Amino acid sequence: MKNIAALVIRFFVLNWLIKGLSGLIPCVTNFSTDYTLIGIIYNLFPLIYLCLAFLGWKFAPKIASFLTQGIDEPIKVFSITNHELYRAIFIGVGLWYFLENFPSALQWLIYMLNTAVPHAGETNANKLDLYDFTLPFISLGAGIICILFSKRFSDLLIKKEL
Repeated sequence: MKNIAALVIRFFVLNWLIKGLSGLIPCVTNFSTDYTLIGIIYNLFPLIYLCLAFLGWKFAPKIASFLTQGIDEPIKVFSITNHELYRAIFIGVGLWYFLENFPSALQWLIYMLNTAVPHAGETNANKLDLYDFTLPFISLGAGIICILFSKRFSDLLIKKEL
């Protein structure tokens, strides 16, 4: 189970690696012309993706053992219980939502921190689109809840089956 979770984490890490590498080209061309604080912050995002990819790849086995709580039994195709299957699905879905929405939530958080500081000569003309702002945070929260409560949710589903 731990090995499967580590593979899933590394699958998402590859997504961060691709996003980081694909963002480097516009970052390099834009960095030489935009010296504002927000320009520098936006230019750092590809580097953040690359750092997260490196750390995620390096610590995937440790994160996986934490998520699976040290369960490292070999999985036999026909001996998986419904409880184990439900728990694996909740962890997988939670990882999907967390890893897919973490960068967007981080970007919105930095955007909110930047717009909270008044700049000289600017008005608050940029209206915040509440849907675009809340969607990554709601999805990120849903992912965290699925991961943290995977055992409890799978217990509830097993009780409903009986």
